[in-house]
Amino acid sequence: MAKIGATLDVISNGRLNFGIGAGWYKLEYDAYGIPYPKDSVRIAQLREAVQIIKKMWTEDEPSFHGQYYTIDKAINSPKPIQKPHPPILIGGEGRRLTLRAVAELADRCNFGGPITPQHYNELLEVLNEHCKRVGRKIDQIEKTLIVDYTVIARNRAALKEKIRKFKPKGVSKAQFIEGNLVGIPEEIISRIEEFIDVGVTYIMMRFPDMMKNEPLQLFAYKVMAAFR
Repeated sequence: MAKIGATLDVISNGRLNFGIGAGWYKLEYDAYGIPYPKDSVRIAQLREAVQIIKKMWTEDEPSFHGQYYTIDKAINSPKPIQKPHPPILIGGEGRRLTLRAVAELADRCNFGGPITPQHYNELLEVLNEHCKRVGRKIDQIEKTLIVDYTVIARNRAALKEKIRKFKPKGVSKAQFIEGNLVGIPEEIISRIEEFIDVGVTYIMMRFPDMMKNEPLQLFAYKVMAAFR
């Protein structure tokens, strides 16, 4: 991962944003024959992996001897363009272990899925406590958000039809709207502003109808324009 990331940063002229997590979807592990250890082990592996990646991005002859991973004067050339290294984003909301790793090692945190601004802020409060314990200020960590569904429509009738089409089974309409970015442009803008108010500066979105130009154009011209 360190070598792949460094190469990508070079060929993109320093545009790599490196996101990493401990994994959570056991079905994927089983599908590819990869062992799926318990949460504490996966997060410990994540911590060691990030330490190794940082070393390979910043040191000429990095060595690391951990419980799970080891390198001994590992070669990684070329080094990334971004200095001291590309930003490392650690995704996950585990309050005891994952957010501790974020406080220690990450340049960016990432919370998401179905999530409200209130819940996001609660997670930041936990992260802040971990930052205090490791001697770091939470302001040093950029706050990012990943949204499961961004459903935008020009009017109520079109929005109602899109909600009917894209809302997952077992989720109420109210839950779907509350946990995602769903609405006409003005409502999307208002919800994004709520996340900005709790500190979010970077948002990743998934448009379920992104193969059509209409939702992306509507978002670009009506929503993005409000934040320029």
